[in-house]
Amino acid sequence: MTDSDLRGAYHRLTLATSDQYPHIERILCLREFFGELAKEEQLLSKDELTEIIELVQATLTKHVNEIMKNKER
Repeated sequence: MTDSDLRGAYHRLTLATSDQYPHIERILCLREFFGELAKEEQLLSKDELTEIIELVQATLTKHVNEIMKNKER
């Protein structure tokens, strides 16, 4: 990953954190960021990647459980 690729990926991450953008745009920016991140295995350690995944999973699990509970009703 070149420096400009890294800057571009980080810029998309920054856009994803902005509540000035529509919800779908933020998710798309986040997806693009992770797509670029996947090309550079050395950027994150295994433990750092695990930490990110666990944070995302914890947040999404609440929503998935709520959705599934509502479908059972």
